[in-house]
Amino acid sequence: MSSISPLWAAAALEAELATSPVRNVVVTGANSGVGLNGASRLVAAGHHVTVLCRNQAKADGAAEACKEYANKQQASGSSAFREGGSVVSVIFSTKTGPLRQ
Repeated sequence: MSSISPLWAAAALEAELATSPVRNVVVTGANSGVGLNGASRLVAAGHHVTVLCRNQAKADGAAEACKEYANKQQASGSSAFREGGSVVSVIFSTKTGPLRQ
């Protein structure tokens, strides 16, 4: 029984993201962990991402981290990079009700 290397799987996913049609994507929990990692890769691959968080400072930090990741991918000449990606931070709180940008 063979196993797939996590690094190979990540590279395959990034290549697929960079060649798929550009999408508008909303990522919840994007201020850390898997959400931040996924949002960063989507922005670098040229997609338009909205990071949805409950704290404005964390949402802004996540958006900045996504931009930095995309810039690093571009600078390294990565095949996972595609021009045109964008990121917007939005907060949502059950205490305040509707989304605020």
